[in-house]
Amino acid sequence: MVAQIAVRTPLGPDVPLLTVYGDRTVISATNDGWRVGRVSELDVQGFLDDAESVGLLDDSLVLRRPNPDDDTTPVGPDITMRFAVDGRTLVHELDLARNERPPGIRVFDNNATVGEQFELTETFEPTSWIACSEDGCDVVATRRDSASRPVLPGEDPVELLAS
Repeated sequence: MVAQIAVRTPLGPDVPLLTVYGDRTVISATNDGWRVGRVSELDVQGFLDDAESVGLLDDSLVLRRPNPDDDTTPVGPDITMRFAVDGRTLVHELDLARNERPPGIRVFDNNATVGEQFELTETFEPTSWIACSEDGCDVVATRRDSASRPVLPGEDPVELLAS
């Protein structure tokens, strides 16, 4: 994986909104389902150039508001961005409500997560899904509801359920 942008969910593991793999395969969540496609090397480089231009390929960034019940412990991030480039893995944790989030990162984040960063036309058909309820999470064969999220290539469902 080269990059992944995921959003926090109240139940279960984070939902990846955009995942870019080293073989140029991209999987994206859109308003009308999940899409997959292979993009050009130029598209991947352009995406990484955009990330670099707003500082996401520098040091890891944590912009999270404090927990109202305990000022020393921040609440979980709304969005987590992971980049694996040049032998380094960078993890950025961002709180959507935090005012100090730099405008360039807001724009990058919005562009990358609306499902239109790359023109993907094929529907992604995962081999399994993770469905969560108040009683916990399970790996299921088909999408159970709108809160279900697909298990992406290279992900271990056991690890996802443990997190």
